[in-house]
Amino acid sequence: MSLQAVYNIADSLFIAKYSEEAFAGVSIIQPLFLAVLALGNGIAAGEGSLLSKCLGERNDKRAISSVGTAWTIAMISATVSSLFVILINRSFVEYFLDGDFAISEAVRYLYVVALSFPFVFVASLISFILQSHGMSKSSMVIQSSGAIVNIILDPIFIFTLDMGAFGAGLATAIGFSLSAIIALILYFKSKCTKSRFSFSALDGKRIFQIALPSMLAQAAGPIVGVVLNKLIVSYGIGIMAVYGMYIKMESFMFLAASGIGSALIVIVGYNYGMGDYKRVKKCFFTSLALSWSVMILGFIFFQLFSPWLVSVFTEDAELIALGTRAFRSLCFCFLLTSPNIIMTGLLQGLGLGTKSLKITYSRFFIFLIPLAFLLNYLWGINGLWFAYFAADVPTVFLLIKIFKNVNREYLSN
Repeated sequence: MSLQAVYNIADSLFIAKYSEEAFAGVSIIQPLFLAVLALGNGIAAGEGSLLSKCLGERNDKRAISSVGTAWTIAMISATVSSLFVILINRSFVEYFLDGDFAISEAVRYLYVVALSFPFVFVASLISFILQSHGMSKSSMVIQSSGAIVNIILDPIFIFTLDMGAFGAGLATAIGFSLSAIIALILYFKSKCTKSRFSFSALDGKRIFQIALPSMLAQAAGPIVGVVLNKLIVSYGIGIMAVYGMYIKMESFMFLAASGIGSALIVIVGYNYGMGDYKRVKKCFFTSLALSWSVMILGFIFFQLFSPWLVSVFTEDAELIALGTRAFRSLCFCFLLTSPNIIMTGLLQGLGLGTKSLKITYSRFFIFLIPLAFLLNYLWGINGLWFAYFAADVPTVFLLIKIFKNVNREYLSN
């Protein structure tokens, strides 16, 4: 996931060097792109949790059935997602942007990426299936191979061939396709659980009990992103570009913590299936300590090196000054985000997706959006930068309450 984050930064860096307007345009459509990724990852996480539990119970028949059902759900969802995004592409972009060049770049980028969504779903599902069998290295190869190829192709397509944002989208699509091909090769060569396309209502229900809350939870971020983008872009396309730069750099820290949370899902599912509640709790607290350590280091790094981080994207002195203030304010959310990420992994591993969804939607819709409007009204863009941190304060108290209930009801001997 760290390699993917490096790609994320490199991809944005090349686009920003090509054109600030193109970068702002591509930043605008990120929430829509992330919503589709949330769907694919949600289905994969749902199957990963179910499969891990089946393996822990030594229920091979149910494991095979769940894999076949997951493949059917994933492929139908991928096809529908591609068609939907292609249909609303231009309307979505024009809602936020006015400049013809920025609109054109964003539309062309999203169009070519949308065609590759089925490959994204394939790679994501296989990664979770392999992780459920303890094959984390294979999963790493799948996720990193496409990112590496993407980084290599980006400057060639964007600058050498002068394809702009379309070239970046094409490089992304090729990277996704390669990841899917490698995933399929590793999958069929492995001894992990396999199945043809099939559908079991019982398995489908169990997958969506985890997947739907996970999807909605992951999609909540992009939904909130749309609201925040509308507020931020009102301060100018330069401020929007700054926010886009931060999101790309931030992803490097968040993906590291999310990787720990993803690992926790399959470990918790397996041990919960075995009835080893003591190990479930031990893994939870270990993951929390690891994740928090990463995020605290990230906070320190952003405070010290924000001017350099912004200068990676632009040489404009005014934009660097604006970006430095924004980065140092926005990164305060690093301090309280880890409990949310790790609690989500625990709840998904236990099959308690609804509780996970409660946390996410409380954080985003009850706390974040109202606070964003309030802070924006009181202190403008400088207040808006602290919205995420402000929302995380009450969220931590909610997390403590939910953990106590889960520990008493599900993890008590």
